[in-house]
Amino acid sequence: LDDLLDVTVEVLEGRAATLLIAQQALRAGTLLAEGTIRIACVDCASLRPRRFPITLPDPGLHATA
Repeated sequence: LDDLLDVTVEVLEGRAATLLIAQQALRAGTLLAEGTIRIACVDCASLRPRRFPITLPDPGLHATA
C-alpha cells in the first residue's frame, strides 16, 4: 500500500472529436501495467461525435512535471 508508483501519460493522437492516450504504471522502474484509451466527445442529445469544446495541445509536445 505504501509503494511509490510512477504513472506516465502520453497523447498519441489528437483529433477534433477523439483523443488517444497511452498510460504506463511503474514501480522502481518495473512496468506493472500499460494501456491505451480512446476518449471521444459526443453530443449529449444525439450521441453523435462533436468537436472538443477546448483546444487540445499538440500530441508532439511533451510536458514535464
